[in-house]
Amino acid sequence: MKNETTNNKQYKQKGLLMKTKLMVFGAAFCAFVLLGTTSALAAGTPVGTIIKNVASMTYNDLSGNAFTPIKSDTAYTTVEQIAGVTLTPSGSLKYSSDSMYVFFPHTVTNTGNGSDTYTLSVVDNPALSWGATIVRDLNGNGVVDTGDSTTTTASTGSIAADAMYKIFVRAFVPNLAASGLLDTLRATATSTFVDNGTNPHPTASASVRDSISTKVPQVTLSKTNNNASPTPGAAIVYTLQYTNSGTVQLNDATLVDTLETNLTFVSASATSGSVSNVGNIVTWTLANAGDIAPGATATLTINTTAGAGLAAGTELSNHAYLFYTDSISGRSKYPKAGPSTSTVISSGSWNIQVSAMANSYSTDHDDDSVNVSQTVMYKLRITNNGNRLDSARFTTRTSSIPLTWTLYRDLGTVGTYEAGTDTVFAISTDTVIVSMGGTANFIARTTVAQSVADSSRDSAYYRVASTYLAASDSGWHITNVQAPRMTLTKSVSAINGRSRPGDTLLYTIRYRNNGSGAANQIIISDILPATTTYIPGSLQIQNSAITDTTSNTFRTDTDGDSDGGSHVSGTIQFNVGNVASPLWGNLTYTGIVRFRVKIN
Repeated sequence: MKNETTNNKQYKQKGLLMKTKLMVFGAAFCAFVLLGTTSALAAGTPVGTIIKNVASMTYNDLSGNAFTPIKSDTAYTTVEQIAGVTLTPSGSLKYSSDSMYVFFPHTVTNTGNGSDTYTLSVVDNPALSWGATIVRDLNGNGVVDTGDSTTTTASTGSIAADAMYKIFVRAFVPNLAASGLLDTLRATATSTFVDNGTNPHPTASASVRDSISTKVPQVTLSKTNNNASPTPGAAIVYTLQYTNSGTVQLNDATLVDTLETNLTFVSASATSGSVSNVGNIVTWTLANAGDIAPGATATLTINTTAGAGLAAGTELSNHAYLFYTDSISGRSKYPKAGPSTSTVISSGSWNIQVSAMANSYSTDHDDDSVNVSQTVMYKLRITNNGNRLDSARFTTRTSSIPLTWTLYRDLGTVGTYEAGTDTVFAISTDTVIVSMGGTANFIARTTVAQSVADSSRDSAYYRVASTYLAASDSGWHITNVQAPRMTLTKSVSAINGRSRPGDTLLYTIRYRNNGSGAANQIIISDILPATTTYIPGSLQIQNSAITDTTSNTFRTDTDGDSDGGSHVSGTIQFNVGNVASPLWGNLTYTGIVRFRVKIN
């Protein structure tokens, strides 16, 4: 019986001990759950979270009476950072034409437990090097918007845990890229977080692989003719053919052939679609609303005649364009068919004559003289010495100074420049049609700038050529530029040999034209020194053309009279008029003016 009682007490004590242990464990567990749990993240508890927990214990005495519960010390743990990243969606394949950008939308997601910055990089096939870059999707809608394609980025910047950063992987397929090329783009996002602790977590990164496969329209165009050497008025038949030799459909296609002006349209027909013309512009509207499926082909035939008056050697050359929309890129394209060329059989010859305006035509060159700031002109005449009507243009004009020459078509009175009637004839571009044995007249005109140096010599060269034939001729004119070159010297002498206050000084000013051109409206001014006083009536003008004693006649001091001298408010002025060039034998090229002052 005693043993049973003892055993029962032991069992109770064990039960109480077990109960106590269970209560301690339960309290610790509850404290951990309540104090250490937060919202779930991709990589768990956020970095910096402090985990703290306290254990508590209740217990009874042997009679079952409860003691006051007790608690343990608080245990603290701070959560460290772990990096993580995903790059979604997984890679994809896109088909592209040439000369276009291709975009792949992706999302960088921070799957770590703290803010992180990710470097972004992309590489593509080095054999192609299509300029793969990463651009930011600014509004994050996964669609390329204005601004997205130019905002390149190499870093996400700091983004919070579970936050996303939207990007596009971009590459440019170059113009004329062939079909069937494959470029693989590998984009990578790499965490910049470095785990410096023991047993470090590896650097987090994620990659996707996108691919571009080219599907470029490949259309074969040809244009031929059945008469490579026609005579004027002969029939020429042009045959045009297209074939879609690629794997991409061509949309909204139309073929346009603009026949050159020396051809006359007769008729046209096609194996499919319809043909129309407005003058020499032939338009082929293709069947199936202009959609050309892979492998499709068709032919257009255009009947024409060569111009009846074409000169020998005239080249008849033109080409056609196929306008269509690339069904992959949506870009408009217009490959060319041709050119198809024929050459008219015959011969031609041109002659040019050049003359100063006052002279008569005699040779292919002439010369003249002109003063600066004046206009000089020459007349030119071209003659078609070929055996047929021909068209010519001035292919070359040079000027050695250079002067700015303008060529005019002489349409009014031949040999006379008439503003508003004679029209500018552009070098290299404008053409003139001249009948066999006929002539066309022109005027070359320029105004010589004042800055052109005296005695400059300008040689202007012209070359006239047939528009269509290997026939040309050349001529030139030489212009001698004349300009005044004035010099001015001044000297002073004391009348009585002394320079004291009250003594008189004589100023002598000499002017001279050393140039080959005349000078007009010459005025010599002299401001009196403040320490002198002008002696009234002492103005003198002596021109070398005057040989009598009146050359030393004193001039009045009045401004505005006709004697050329004046004194106004301390300023001496001489109006000596015009002077010639010494080369002309005119003695007015030099002269002297004088006046007197008294020293104050």
